[in-house]
Amino acid sequence: MSRQISLQGQIDEVAGELTRRADQYPRAVRAGRMKQAEADYRTERMRAVARTLDWIQRHQATITAAVAAVATAEAAKESA
Repeated sequence: MSRQISLQGQIDEVAGELTRRADQYPRAVRAGRMKQAEADYRTERMRAVARTLDWIQRHQATITAAVAAVATAEAAKESA
């Protein structure tokens, strides 16, 4: 069974991956193992992940409240 990874842990991991890519991708491009366009695209995809996680973190209270409201409404329907 896998353990739950916190949102902050996910954000930290993505930040680390972006740092690694900033180091590794230019070398891969220079060595001819990767085209610059692919490096740029893959980096931008990971930046999008970082932006999504950041958005979730900034809106976490609102998301949690909305999920709780839906769960309460569903429980009320089931008990009616």
